[in-house]
Amino acid sequence: MAVIPVVKTAVPGGWVYVWNPLATGDTGELVSHPGAADMSVQFFGTFDSTTMVLQGSLQVGTIDTYATLEDVSGNAISKTAAALEAVAPAVVTFRPSLSGGTGSGLTCIVFARSTM
Repeated sequence: MAVIPVVKTAVPGGWVYVWNPLATGDTGELVSHPGAADMSVQFFGTFDSTTMVLQGSLQVGTIDTYATLEDVSGNAISKTAAALEAVAPAVVTFRPSLSGGTGSGLTCIVFARSTM
């Protein structure tokens, strides 16, 4: 169980955040991007029954409460296989979190666009 550092890269129109490699029990380093107008997330790798979720919070400062974020249809972004989803709620901070199974070598990528 480790906190995996994020790699942040500026791209035209926004930022790409990558956490890799992730394994069961890991969480990603928390990212603060409160101005994100649009976000999408991609999960891929060897899941082996591991569940990966994208969590977010509206807290600032000390963050101790997270919620699983939802896609634009209101479904939890909680996956046991590769997926690409649009993220619906606007949040101040976000991170991936993994549980169950024996997955390893997993990747989470978030694209956050600052303007519409």
